[in-house]
Amino acid sequence: MLINLGYKYRLKVSKSQKQLLLNHIFAHNQAWNILLNESNKQFEANKLLIEEQLSPIYLSANEQDNLVKRILRDRNLKFNTKVVQQTRVNFNKTFKQTIKNIKSKSGDGMLKFKDSKNFNNQSFETTREQYSILNSTQSEQAELVRKNSKYKILRLFNESFKIRWTRDFPLNSKVSSLTISFKDNHFYVSF
Repeated sequence: MLINLGYKYRLKVSKSQKQLLLNHIFAHNQAWNILLNESNKQFEANKLLIEEQLSPIYLSANEQDNLVKRILRDRNLKFNTKVVQQTRVNFNKTFKQTIKNIKSKSGDGMLKFKDSKNFNNQSFETTREQYSILNSTQSEQAELVRKNSKYKILRLFNESFKIRWTRDFPLNSKVSSLTISFKDNHFYVSF
């Protein structure tokens, strides 16, 4: 039997790491908003095609990725390709469910654009190959033991983030993705 569990830990970040993570949240927001804008255009165009009994036209995943990356580059934004691709995967899954809910009249309506100025309660997701979890070094361990704390190191985007490690993963568990969230001026990592 497959059981999905989520584990959430607080990150300890420097100023430069905070800026890096906020940049990724911003790039995620922009990618989401680009995809939503394009999907809204497609949705309206496809309604006309369906009325004329023609097949609807949708962008492929590759076309969506290329569109988003081109627009982000045109805006001079730095972004991680895997974060943008994961945004597209999550967007498409959510968009399809929203359309299904609208057709069955059980949903709350269309998706909303993400706020690009206030990052509180926002997040981004990336895939397993983007990160690793390491034990802290011996000198860090000695200092942390004195403080009666337990930390591990998250290697992500060529940076080392300290994780306040409060519990271990279950034996034989498999981590499939990582989500970085921002709430009340603190960063959290969820596995």
